[in-house]
Amino acid sequence: MIFRLTPALKLLLIINITVYVLCNVLFAPVVFDGIQLHALMMKFFALMPSTDPVIRSGIEFVFQPWQLITYQFMHGGFGHLFFNMFALWMFSTELEENWGSAKFLTFYLLSGIGAGLLHMLLCSVLGVVAAPTVGASGSLYGVIIGFAMLNPDRKIMMFPLFIPIPARIFGFGMMFISIMMGFMGGDGIAHFAHFGGALTGLLLVKFGEKTPIFHFARKYIKFGIGSNEFLRGWQTGTIKSNERKATSQQRDFFSFKTTTKTNDFNQQFSNRPFSSHQTNANPQEPKKVNLNEKEIGGVRITQSTVDAILDKISKTGYQSLTEQEKYILTEISKHL
Repeated sequence: MIFRLTPALKLLLIINITVYVLCNVLFAPVVFDGIQLHALMMKFFALMPSTDPVIRSGIEFVFQPWQLITYQFMHGGFGHLFFNMFALWMFSTELEENWGSAKFLTFYLLSGIGAGLLHMLLCSVLGVVAAPTVGASGSLYGVIIGFAMLNPDRKIMMFPLFIPIPARIFGFGMMFISIMMGFMGGDGIAHFAHFGGALTGLLLVKFGEKTPIFHFARKYIKFGIGSNEFLRGWQTGTIKSNERKATSQQRDFFSFKTTTKTNDFNQQFSNRPFSSHQTNANPQEPKKVNLNEKEIGGVRITQSTVDAILDKISKTGYQSLTEQEKYILTEISKHL
């Protein structure tokens, strides 16, 4: 697992840490109208999983719609913040690089909203005593499930066992544990929110692209990694922020050999099919297609890159491609 600070991840870390310092450090000793300012922040921005007013420590708490977002950026203590941000750092980078910043940020926030809604529903149905809820854990569980579905066989070291566990077992194991712990209750942790975040993440990965959600996000959120950015880093595994803008020196001639592997690709881009007919007497020497100094995202796309994508289509189908891979094929098809 390679750790990098991608744009949306960096933004989330900054917001969470800043809110923690303001609420738990700077505002803690400040008293306003006889009430600690920290308690007022909790009143307005922590998630109150009840539509009926609840009095706690002399303060009336009641649900407000914006709390479904604001609670995601508040934390109860340094340990709570540290472990959430550390796990977010571990699992978010690859998702953002594959999906783009707009989709990842939307996925993160929606996972947190789903976590809050399910927490409210189950607390109401089961009669759980309502208490202000804070933390990025619900959003994080969605991210973990997203990572597990993107990299099901990736090995993860689970604390405190330190035994390599496939990501799919780790992710869905956490999901199972959270719902079981929720029914057991009594430890002051919003386990239903954890399960809700994981369930929302699962549904978004499976069905999100079949809805307008992510298309809307990519259209209107012009931030960070787009579908045509970080291609060089994606190929090499060494993404750097100073490579986001390609220079003219990065341009190259693009050529690749069409093989029988393009048949599956032709089905996806039938309006711009590749020519796979051999024109010489040697059946082992396929025809080459030269793109004549066309550029794709301002970066170099090699023969091996295209072959790898076509192999992936042959084995797992077009829908298994990442946003970057789809973008490369779409752009290549325009030049043929």
